[in-house]
Amino acid sequence: KSPAIATATLQRPTIRGLVDDAVTVTTESWWGDSRNTCESPPLLSSCFTVQVGPGSARQGFHRDNQDHYATHQNGNPREMTMLGCIIATSKVTKENGTAELAPGSHIWDDKSKPAFPDEIAFAELEPGDTVFVLGNYYHAASANTTADSFRSVILSLICKGMYRSEENQFLAV
Repeated sequence: KSPAIATATLQRPTIRGLVDDAVTVTTESWWGDSRNTCESPPLLSSCFTVQVGPGSARQGFHRDNQDHYATHQNGNPREMTMLGCIIATSKVTKENGTAELAPGSHIWDDKSKPAFPDEIAFAELEPGDTVFVLGNYYHAASANTTADSFRSVILSLICKGMYRSEENQFLAV
């Protein structure tokens, strides 16, 4: 609910451009004798901070767009309903709970399952670094195996405008 999140992060030209490209839906159809173009812009689904402390367990692999009951059958990387934007507010390492990513999983069907640790990449970040995760991409948070290091991030989920957001941003903000 901070103005800084909306202006300093989500409205930055590089972040906004990537979000618009990945999540905006444009369709065309006939309306009488005219070609009609409709555009559904991105919708902020949820925005929150996460802090993972020492001893936190590893999260299970998942796809964020399961919230929209999405199916994955066609091998199309744009076959997703949302995009996750993770901004580090602390140093993020494999040891303190970074995101584990399954490369190529955004084109897998629903029967495929990531093989840990063989198919996993780790998104280690410096404060201010950003990683984007397609909603149809398998990922999880690593366990925090440190004795005293906290991993902190800002996580925004942005969905295609025709889907329902997790939080009612119009009321919350």
